[in-house]
Amino acid sequence: GNHAVQSVVVSRWHRIPLQLEGVEAALAALAAGGPAAAAVAREDAMRAACIEKITSFSIDGAHFFCESLDVTRAFPSDRPVGLPSWEFVWNRWLSTPWASVGLSHMCPALLQGMCEERQLADLDGDKFSIALVSRRGRLHVGPRYRARGLNDNAEPGNEIECELVVWRTLRASAGPNAPLPAVHWARYVWRRGSVPLWWAVRIKGSGMGEAEIKIQPTCTFKGSRRYVRRLQKRFTPNPHLDRPHHGAGAPVDTAPTPGSGGADAAAGAGPAP
Repeated sequence: GNHAVQSVVVSRWHRIPLQLEGVEAALAALAAGGPAAAAVAREDAMRAACIEKITSFSIDGAHFFCESLDVTRAFPSDRPVGLPSWEFVWNRWLSTPWASVGLSHMCPALLQGMCEERQLADLDGDKFSIALVSRRGRLHVGPRYRARGLNDNAEPGNEIECELVVWRTLRASAGPNAPLPAVHWARYVWRRGSVPLWWAVRIKGSGMGEAEIKIQPTCTFKGSRRYVRRLQKRFTPNPHLDRPHHGAGAPVDTAPTPGSGGADAAAGAGPAP
């Protein structure tokens, strides 16, 4: 399809002076001194700390995007690139001002993870391609011992969706009226994350490999059904895409299982795009 998935190698932040409301009042308070000036100073310090956290976030080498294809969902996605799966879009908040003035296309969906493709050959020397894609969810992230179990978004801690796509282009028939070469493809999708219930980990002592798992005694499964329903909706086979064309191949689909063992598979064949 001539789509290019690009990795972020180098990024740069640009700070633009803004005309914020209440600037004149804040300057007047600073000039007057006293409690009002102290409050303004604390607010400025808090704002500067927030800006420092945002600009120091690691972007280079850990994010990728595609301007022409929806890569926030499993292949093949029938959704337009402008309607991504927001749970995997890490720059949604930063791109909101652009979208509000109709310039959302200037900010492609930024995913955290990796996307790599290799061309290999089987024992007969026939070439095939393989691609590995990983997408890290943004709804419940944090250090390993902090982001555990479900949160109020019904999202397990540090959920990562991985996708393996394999395809091969068949040799085209000769002749001016010969059909386009067909592509046989298969995909396998799995998820790796935290167990989808309310639990946490308490570090013992110095924290050197010793931790205690604590399961919330009440509302332990709050949000579990919502999480499973979201997976079922996401991985429901698309009758127009997750099936072979022209009677070639056979689709294989498995319902996703919550937790680190969730998986979905499909295969098919059709004309080359």
